[in-house]
Amino acid sequence: MRERPNQVLVGKTFGSLTILKKVGERIIGNEKYPRPIWGCLCKCGKKCKVLDVYLFRRHNPIRSCGCVIFRKESVCLICNKMFFQSPRKQSGGKLRLCCSAQCKKEKHTLEERTKNLRKYGWTIEDIKNELVRQNYSCYGCLERIDIKTARADHCHTNNKMRGLLCNLCNVGLGAMKDNPATMRRLMAYLDHDRSIKSIYLIGALKNPRIPEIGNHLRSRGYDVMDEWYTPGAEADTNWQAYEKQRGRTYSEALKGRAATNIFLFDRSYLDLSDIVILVMAAGKSAMIELGYAKGRGKQTYILLDGADPERYDIMPGFADKIFGTEEELLLWLEKPPSFNGEAYHV
Repeated sequence: MRERPNQVLVGKTFGSLTILKKVGERIIGNEKYPRPIWGCLCKCGKKCKVLDVYLFRRHNPIRSCGCVIFRKESVCLICNKMFFQSPRKQSGGKLRLCCSAQCKKEKHTLEERTKNLRKYGWTIEDIKNELVRQNYSCYGCLERIDIKTARADHCHTNNKMRGLLCNLCNVGLGAMKDNPATMRRLMAYLDHDRSIKSIYLIGALKNPRIPEIGNHLRSRGYDVMDEWYTPGAEADTNWQAYEKQRGRTYSEALKGRAATNIFLFDRSYLDLSDIVILVMAAGKSAMIELGYAKGRGKQTYILLDGADPERYDIMPGFADKIFGTEEELLLWLEKPPSFNGEAYHV
């Protein structure tokens, strides 16, 4: 075999490889002479066999056993800790962006959240700013939240972001379909006692008989809702004056926070009641409430003020029964549900 210059390479270094000895030969393609195979020791401590053609080729020559150790410092994208990159294969590979598997998992979750936030025009930076604005507390339960536990809440009608909630509040709000009436009704339900009958009194804020009748019914063992009476006789007048001062129309005023809150408050207890009693004299709103209760299948009664009305109306005939005095009403309520063929609606 003809002597070749690259056959005597023992002791020489090529990158991380040090030639130890010749361990064999191999013919490549149509070459006449075989190429030597060298036993090498890598700086990492591993031994390997390398064909000499791979040591001298111009493009991507072999310079290690397959590992190239980078002691490069990096900063974790999640926890901001410093860490060293792991050994990389000679063929390449991506640099690690996270210091651990846990941070890598959190990075993946963060990327998914970023992708979802783009739908609503928010970024991770917006989440961080909102956390500071909310003092790291959930808008619902006020429990502490952070970048990991915060859930971005959005309006399902216009897809606009509203704020950050904890997971339970966000799920609960979605389960109730963002319906304020449902949430207010559940608030009333929490203090609702089903062991006794519930009566909702309908009447006018200027009618002094409301609290008196409510006390009489409570003394008979009923749960009576008449607390709408507490704002006083001038409540509607003051509300109207305020809305006009703001320059809002009647339709706009009905959509205001005060009107909406009072409406949902009253309706929630109206929905939970067993019996609804309209105490005369009353206005249009009271008649609408009685009609709503009748449509909901409640027992509906009308209590006159001791005498027949000056003007007779026909539509109050929708009520189950009309009473002239409070005594007649109390006697009727103490009768069995199906007394005299009257239906008992629940």
